[in-house]
Amino acid sequence: MRKTLGAIFALLLLTTGIVAFTPQAASAAAARNPSLIINGYVEDGCLSANYSNSYIADCGSGSRFHLWRRVALPLGGFRLQNNGSGLCLAMNEGLDVFVTNCSSATLNPYQDWQAAANSGTWTNIRHRASGACMSANGMAKDTYGVRGGCNFDADGRKWLFS
Repeated sequence: MRKTLGAIFALLLLTTGIVAFTPQAASAAAARNPSLIINGYVEDGCLSANYSNSYIADCGSGSRFHLWRRVALPLGGFRLQNNGSGLCLAMNEGLDVFVTNCSSATLNPYQDWQAAANSGTWTNIRHRASGACMSANGMAKDTYGVRGGCNFDADGRKWLFS
């Protein structure tokens, strides 16, 4: 009787995903979803973030703030979580790009992104709610949104996931 109850309890834990928070499961998830660097086409700089904002920085410094995890969403698209700060990239109604605590919701209009207009290895990063693409401003070394959708030919809007 005890073995049967123990087996049922173990099965419940496995099917509800509670076991997914073990160190082994976390390592397996990290292996399936490796860190990436997001490099800008015009900038030749990397999308970076600290604990308060996002910015473009030189890729060569090897900073953990240059590393991002592309977290797939159940309904398509992804969130971009910074390895250094643990924060997620977001965009507000004013099309300002910033970092904030990652949402646990399935849909979050500020934090949901999708790749668009692939051309070889370069892509646009489109904000799911607004349809705007993330762009790099070479003068300010800052990131910002662009109204009017994505134009792949605009160099400031091309990014490389590597």
